[in-house]
Amino acid sequence: MIKVPEISQFDLIMCLSNAIDLVSLVIVDHHKQVAYIALNIGAELDLPIEQQNELFLAGALHDIGALSLKERLSTL
Repeated sequence: MIKVPEISQFDLIMCLSNAIDLVSLVIVDHHKQVAYIALNIGAELDLPIEQQNELFLAGALHDIGALSLKERLSTL
């Protein structure tokens, strides 16, 4: 029987977020900075921890379109 590895939503999103770094040196760590800023804003607003986590993940993924941008630009 093949065992399928389990991966958490957080780990999956962080893998995708890290993949963004491979697209361009210009945006390296930008998404991580946005994620932490969003998390800190949520904390300052005293949002529940679940919402703070969602803000962090949203910040980490906000540039996800950049993964396909390079491919789209190369076809122009």
